[in-house]
Amino acid sequence: MSLVNLAHVCSHLNNATKARLGLTSIPHTNLHLKLCLALQNSGYLSSVVRGGPKPPPPHILLGHPAPNDEVEGIEPLTQANIASRRLWLGLKYWQSEPVLGKLSVISKPTRRITIDVAGLRRVIRGEKSDYVEGLRSPGESFAKRCFPPPREYAPIDTQIGISGCPQQPSPDFDYRMAYAGPPGIPHSQGGMPFSPVASLPRPGTLYHDWDHPARLPAESLRHDYESAKTMETPECLFERNSRRNAEKVKATTRYHSQRRPSNRDEFDGPHQLLKPPSLRVIEEQARELPHLPTNLDVSEQDRILNAVNDRLSQCAFDFVAKYQFPIPLEADKREVRIPSDREWTEWVYLLKRLATKRRIPARVLYNGQIKQLVTVLENSLEMRHAAKHQSRPIKDDRNVLQLISAGTQVAKMLKDASAMEYLDKLYVDTEKRIQDRRSRRVKFASP
Repeated sequence: MSLVNLAHVCSHLNNATKARLGLTSIPHTNLHLKLCLALQNSGYLSSVVRGGPKPPPPHILLGHPAPNDEVEGIEPLTQANIASRRLWLGLKYWQSEPVLGKLSVISKPTRRITIDVAGLRRVIRGEKSDYVEGLRSPGESFAKRCFPPPREYAPIDTQIGISGCPQQPSPDFDYRMAYAGPPGIPHSQGGMPFSPVASLPRPGTLYHDWDHPARLPAESLRHDYESAKTMETPECLFERNSRRNAEKVKATTRYHSQRRPSNRDEFDGPHQLLKPPSLRVIEEQARELPHLPTNLDVSEQDRILNAVNDRLSQCAFDFVAKYQFPIPLEADKREVRIPSDREWTEWVYLLKRLATKRRIPARVLYNGQIKQLVTVLENSLEMRHAAKHQSRPIKDDRNVLQLISAGTQVAKMLKDASAMEYLDKLYVDTEKRIQDRRSRRVKFASP
């Protein structure tokens, strides 16, 4: 069972719903068939039909024949045509919105995720279990394929009915999807979260029906939601939130353009303007800005900010060297041999790229805060500009302390104890100097 093909299926279904296709197809495999049947039984798909490269007759999709239907024979399955078999799926829409939201896999081909019963329990409660996020958004669903229990312990049906999922599940059937359907649709019981996860890239030539003209109207594919069956297969364990994302259900029909002109953006379309504030509020805001205390001269500020800039460059250099992260070679830049070979902005860009490309594991960061790394790095960028550009206006005392604190947070995130001690000592010394200057000025100003 290939997780790569499963990821392609998830990406293809996401693209098909965005294009508002009524009918689409995917390669026929046992894993894809079980996934599609699970989606159909859960109310996300209107039909699942086995077929070939051409779409099946409409009466097979709709479930009832038409007067002008022609009788077609059953094509035998042979070794010559088995590779061309496909699953034809009927997509569902409600008030011009797709019932199936985003669908993506949790397990990746390079990182397979396993989860036990205790982990499933935490996920259903909305808590994070290792790499699996909890169920927090209304309408999320989560599917997990489990290994059957040994026959000597109990029958499969009995074991699954009692314990739900064995302790050693297979990671090959993990996927998430977001539900955007109408309220009041019955849900299957069991164990499944679906949250908006980043959509996967659309496959190139794997699917031949992307521009297929067979698009059925939404009315013909609307499913009887009250007749949705409970999921009873031991291959999947489903859980859905009882709440519905009712705000996504619109009373009016909306049409989405596939391409936007280059000289227009979302602000040129339908928009609103807020009511202007009163003249009194405008006059209060237009007053002269209050003066913030500034006790450090320009040379002192430059020395402090340069020290923070150099220490952070050393911190990033040691971090990249310690874990042997790759540094791309660029024709216009020399190789990195010392921390000063790259400016702090370049170190920040390198670390951000490593984080977004998942080259930095969460375990090497403080508390595994991989999502907060980019924000912490961006907060420290102003410090480098203030240190290098001397033409900028002098900064107030609070801004200087804030920049030192931003550098301390970077050292903390990278788990560099020596850099944290250095920056913390610099913060304390700078704050003490500011207090001494302030008290001296107050003393001289007193009669």
